[in-house]
Amino acid sequence: MRIKPRPHRLLAKHLAALVVTACVIAGLCLVINFLVDPLWYLRGNLVTGVNFAFNERIAKLNQLMPRMQDYDCLIVGSSRTTLLPERRFSGHHCFNLAFSGGRITSSSSTRIISALAASPHRC
Repeated sequence: MRIKPRPHRLLAKHLAALVVTACVIAGLCLVINFLVDPLWYLRGNLVTGVNFAFNERIAKLNQLMPRMQDYDCLIVGSSRTTLLPERRFSGHHCFNLAFSGGRITSSSSTRIISALAASPHRC
C-alpha cells in the first residue's frame, strides 16, 4: 500500500525549493556584482580590470548632444536644480543639464555653455 504525501508537506517542499532557488539566483547576482563592482564599493572590476570613473557632466552631455535640436531650453545649475522637472516648463522642451557641485563660474561649465550657445538653435 502506497501512502500519499499530505498536502501541507507537499506545499512545504515546494516552498523550500522556491526559497533555495531564489537564494541561488540572488547569490549568483551578488557574486557577479562583487566581481564586476560597477559602483566601486570594493576593489573595482576584477573581471576585465577596466574601471570607468563616473562623470555626471560627461554623462549628461552624452545624453544631450545627439538630440540637442530637440530641445529649446537648457536648465543649468547645481544639485538643487537637478530636481527641477523639465516637463513643468509649459511651452518648452527643456533639458536639465544641472549637476552636483555645479557652478556657472567653473571652467568646464563655461566651456559647455559656450559650446551650446554657439550651436544653431530653434527660435
